[in-house]
Amino acid sequence: DDGGGGALAAGRGVWLSLGAGSFFSSMSSRSMAIGRLARTRCNVLLCIRPDETAPCFPKHMMLRGSNVDDTLFQLDVAFRITRITRNVSSDLGAEAAPSAPGAGQKWPVMVIEVAASSRFPEAVQLLERRGELGAGELEGHVTDWVAAAQPGEEYERLLQAGEMFADLCGAGPGGPN
Repeated sequence: DDGGGGALAAGRGVWLSLGAGSFFSSMSSRSMAIGRLARTRCNVLLCIRPDETAPCFPKHMMLRGSNVDDTLFQLDVAFRITRITRNVSSDLGAEAAPSAPGAGQKWPVMVIEVAASSRFPEAVQLLERRGELGAGELEGHVTDWVAAAQPGEEYERLLQAGEMFADLCGAGPGGPN
């Protein structure tokens, strides 16, 4: 998969949706995340990076204490799996070997790397083509999406919405004029 929007619209690629309560905590520092993984003997480490073609950046807030971030992504984010590796805890670095009783023990750890991207236009276009949206639902979602734009993003979102509607009507790229 090239990571482009065509993969989502065509239904190709591996994508996942992260819901509330999916993960224990998030951290901005790899070393702190690995240290916490070791202390809690967790067996999954999730690394989220912005996508190269349509990046989505999270908002970080410290609400629960030091070294733990509350990481919030906007509602239109899609996560594409870029790599999954199986490691042994000791292979993750010195942070994974705390000086506590039983520190010499090793356990398997899955490292999942994902790219966060904003794919709202492609996602609703796919839902519309599959017939999953009711009458007026597409227009309502697109209107809400445009209205939620950050200052300076309004024009770009209006342009993307217009291109999406033109494409759905067959007047967009590759369609009849």
